[in-house]
Amino acid sequence: MSSPLWVRMELDPLPTTHLPAALLYWNPDSGELVGEQVDTIKQLVADALKNGLTGHLAGVEFTTPLQKPSELAAILSQHWLVIPEPVAELPSFVLEGSETVN
Repeated sequence: MSSPLWVRMELDPLPTTHLPAALLYWNPDSGELVGEQVDTIKQLVADALKNGLTGHLAGVEFTTPLQKPSELAAILSQHWLVIPEPVAELPSFVLEGSETVN
């Protein structure tokens, strides 16, 4: 059995946001997030599921953003430039002291 695929996401804040930069690891199969700003992202996902988005992404329908790359990208792109990179597994230092959500 192969190991789960993780996506390392560097989140670079847009000039229009008040949120800081963050480094995040995401497993789209399990919907797990590990890293910085996990609570903030969890809240943004909850808000998008409840209220949708505004602007040019207002028509995006959300079902499972933590498991669908296009849905998560739509939410994150409201605040950050997202630089994704697939990785085979989490670096050990990420698990130490990181917030985790799924």
